Amino acid sequence: AASDVYKRQILACLFLVFFLGLFLLPNMIATDWAAKKVKQAVNARIPGTFDFEKLSLSWMGGLQCQNITYSNTAQGIMVKVADVSTSKGLLSLASDHKDIGEISVKEPVANIYLSEKTPSEVTSAQGASGKKGDDKSREAERETGSSRSEESRETGSPKKIPPIKGRLLITGGAVNAVSPDSKESPVLKDLALQVDVAGLENLVQYLISFQSGDNKGQVKGAGKVILPEDNISRLDKIQSQGTLDINNWEIKDLLSILGPVTGVPTGCGLVNGHLSISGSQETKVQIKGNLAARQVKLHGGLLQSDTPSLENVAVELDAEKTSSTFILKRLVLT
Repeated sequence: AASDVYKRQILACLFLVFFLGLFLLPNMIATDWAAKKVKQAVNARIPGTFDFEKLSLSWMGGLQCQNITYSNTAQGIMVKVADVSTSKGLLSLASDHKDIGEISVKEPVANIYLSEKTPSEVTSAQGASGKKGDDKSREAERETGSSRSEESRETGSPKKIPPIKGRLLITGGAVNAVSPDSKESPVLKDLALQVDVAGLENLVQYLISFQSGDNKGQVKGAGKVILPEDNISRLDKIQSQGTLDINNWEIKDLLSILGPVTGVPTGCGLVNGHLSISGSQETKVQIKGNLAARQVKLHGGLLQSDTPSLENVAVELDAEKTSSTFILKRLVLT
């Protein structure tokens, strides 16, 4: 009898230690030691450097990560995020893992460092950096024994969206262009993006808006994407429908970013317009819209020594795109 009482006391102590450890688990994971291990695991698998200042986990409250930084000097990119948080805690996520709630990303700011190199030099540098990143990823995969998952990808195993629902909400975003002399120019600000995912219906809906760096222009967009049920990697089967409205957008800083990479001309100009897209490449994609630009001045890039200047130009577009053909049904230039 005494031995039975002793055994029950030991079991009671073990259960107490177990539940106490379970209760304290979020705090244990959020320690500096655990945060360091998380950073090491992420940095071993990506090009560039990932860091954050604070990680908070809770069974009842939401999860939170603050002052996140991602830097990739080879690609000329630095991203800082003030705060990433979730509306659901660990207990809620564990009890209903198909509903991830809302993920909030506050004040993401991307700095894109412009290069004086030619597009071919930039492409070569990016290729070398990409190779280093690939080697880094492959080494991490070998360490974690993920060769079998790699084999499954090569054999074309179908990829399906998880049957989850949730919302991604991004607020206060911005993109800056940084010149070689370290002068920072805002390209866009006040970025707001809302993405709603309904995995059971393979449906993704989105709303996006942002201001131009000079606060004079604005872009708004909305749409939805229906992913194929059998394999979401079949891009030709994706059904999309979206609209984009552009109001008084100065293209100078945008061209300064695209120029070194793509070879497009640099310059300036104010753009207004409306574009819509619908359909899929498996059948056809319909593209309709109108664009108007004024005070356009271009130089360099593909134009080489030419420096065209247009006071006003308007384009009306009606086209269809399939996997093999592009049909221009209507194109009016005025």
